[in-house]
Amino acid sequence: MFNSKSLPTSLAALILAATSASASAPEVESSQQGVTYSASLPVSANTQVNGFVKGSSAPDGQGCSFQIVINNVPSQNAPYQYQIADSSVASAGGCPASSSLLNPYVGQPNAACDDEKQSQCAIGALSGKHGAMEAGFFSANYVDLYLSTSNGTDAFFGNKAFVVLDSNQSGFPPTIY
Repeated sequence: MFNSKSLPTSLAALILAATSASASAPEVESSQQGVTYSASLPVSANTQVNGFVKGSSAPDGQGCSFQIVINNVPSQNAPYQYQIADSSVASAGGCPASSSLLNPYVGQPNAACDDEKQSQCAIGALSGKHGAMEAGFFSANYVDLYLSTSNGTDAFFGNKAFVVLDSNQSGFPPTIY
C-alpha cells in the first residue's frame, strides 16, 4: 500500500531520474552504410590553414568514423575546439545563421565535456569527446558513437557545418567548413 505522503517524493524522484536520463545521448547502432561526408579546408588569401574532415558510417554501423587532418593551425589562442554546428553553412559560404553546437540531447558543451562520459556531452562536441586541436599539424582518427550518417535522425551530421573555435571562443578564418 502506498503512503500518501511518500507518493509525491517518489514521483519527484522518478521525474528527476527521467530528466537526467534524457540528457544522455543514445549510441547510434545503425548508421547508414556506405555514406561519407567530407569538407575541405583550402588555403585562401586569409589563411594558410588547410586540410579536410571526413565522416563516414563505421564498418559495423555503430556511430561514425572520423578522419581529420588540418595543417598550419595557428599558435595564437590555441588550443582550438572543433565541433559540429546545429545548422549548415550559409548559401554564400559564410557562417551559418546559428553556429551553436549540435546538441539535441542537451549534453555538456566542449569545454565542460568529460571524455570519460561521452554520452553526457553534446553530440557535436568533437574536441570535448576526442581532444582539442593543438597548434601546427593536427590529425585525428576515431569512431564517434553518438553521430550518424542516417538522414532524419537527431544524430545526423551530414548537412551541418564544421566549426573551429579558439580559446577565446572565436573562430580563425575560415571558421566554417
